[in-house]
Amino acid sequence: MITGRSVAIVLRKEWRATFPNTSQLRWLAIVAVAYIAAATIGFTLAFETKQVTAIWPPTGIALAAFLLRGTRIWPGVFVGAFVSNVLSDAPIYTAAGIAVGNTLGPLFGAYLLRRFVRIDVSLSRLRDVLGLATFGAAVAMTITATNGVMNLAVGGIIPWAAVPSVWWVWWAGDAMGALLIAPAILTWYANPRLAWSGERLLELTVGAAALILVSGIFFSTGLPLAYPVFPVVILVALRFDQRESAVAVLIVSAVAVWQTIHDRGPFGSGSLDHRLALLVTFMAVLAVTALAIGALVAERRRAEASLRRANDELEERVAARSAELSEAKETLSNAGAADGLAMRA
Repeated sequence: MITGRSVAIVLRKEWRATFPNTSQLRWLAIVAVAYIAAATIGFTLAFETKQVTAIWPPTGIALAAFLLRGTRIWPGVFVGAFVSNVLSDAPIYTAAGIAVGNTLGPLFGAYLLRRFVRIDVSLSRLRDVLGLATFGAAVAMTITATNGVMNLAVGGIIPWAAVPSVWWVWWAGDAMGALLIAPAILTWYANPRLAWSGERLLELTVGAAALILVSGIFFSTGLPLAYPVFPVVILVALRFDQRESAVAVLIVSAVAVWQTIHDRGPFGSGSLDHRLALLVTFMAVLAVTALAIGALVAERRRAEASLRRANDELEERVAARSAELSEAKETLSNAGAADGLAMRA
């Protein structure tokens, strides 16, 4: 018999399944606020059009949010993208159109990473790193770039003749956001505990200071001296985990972008396309190198740990088998002695 109470229970379950609960609403708000805050920083890194930046941090936040919280986080991403573009003085319809693409791109990237890579958010496998660079950054961000420049052109913010060049800048900024920001969020989410010893903390402090010093020196000159920072970043990747490697890459990239947009450093001169191509190449190579080395180190550590466990298990089995053989030998000896006594009797 169907009663009013049973109907109310069913409707309550349907409501909870359809609409976000308190925890989900909290995560939606966190993602939206983080997106807007990151966008505020991203707009300061613009080369030409305010909506098109050298690196777009919100893309990395959106991609990480979809990987960590699933597709139901999309309203937070959309609201963050919409508000960010409204704050950049874009018309309402243009801001809404851009927000659609800025939501679909990271969503598609997360789908590809789950479907084809089966990504581990700790990025502790080489396939995770290469998948993030390929699907999460390069492929998925073609959606955000194409959608974005079309909306800018339709809205009259850029001329149609500028679409190809603006598309390139947009894609590069979004791809770098996914490649630089998402790894930092994912790796720290996967391993948030700070279990550093005093000696380890000292080593990390010295490494961070060296990284900042080297980056500041080489990116403040006009000489082509960007790549000397690689040994410091590689050392961090070899000595620490993926989360520290991701932060190291982020620090160097932030210094490189800031100096470049202010016409300083090895990428501070030349045409816009030339400077951006050099900068993007540098950041992409730096990120993939550091994260790939970190993944290989993590895989080696897992292999060594597995080998140690297998060795311990083998030693335990050998010890147990030796004990069984000793017991069997003792039993046989006792049996033989008893038989001898019986024969003499």
